[in-house]
Amino acid sequence: MTNDFEVEFVERGDRSARFLVRGASPAVANGIRRAMVADVPTFSIDTVRFVENSSVMFDEMIGLRLGLVPLTTPVGDCEVGDAVTLALDVEGPATAYSGDIQSSDAMVRPADGNIPIIELKENQHLELEADAVLDTGKSHAKHQGGVAVGYRHLQRV
Repeated sequence: MTNDFEVEFVERGDRSARFLVRGASPAVANGIRRAMVADVPTFSIDTVRFVENSSVMFDEMIGLRLGLVPLTTPVGDCEVGDAVTLALDVEGPATAYSGDIQSSDAMVRPADGNIPIIELKENQHLELEADAVLDTGKSHAKHQGGVAVGYRHLQRV
């Protein structure tokens, strides 16, 4: 078995990439996939402080939804354990989207602004502050940056 392998990028975008690795065994490919999921530091919402929640949803459920919102993470500018404060203030009738979240750091914001958090009816109000922490997928699944990381073994016939 040889340890030499080559990497060729097939597609490379802002939020995704596809590449072909030649000369690597499925075990090595799976090791790379696991490292991408577990070892790449990613910001995610860790704690939430509610100022007002007059919606029909419990605070804990909104906190869980916020924890699933992917946040942009500046490469090399932050260290594991760094925190950024986020805020959300929406009054009904309206739908609160991830794009409504305001950040104290322009480099850390929702990666997609169209993720619905909650639909508020007339006279309902949601106001909160949250802390996003930089950590790895080893500590918690919400910090797994490469959520859709996979590989396909193309056998040579």
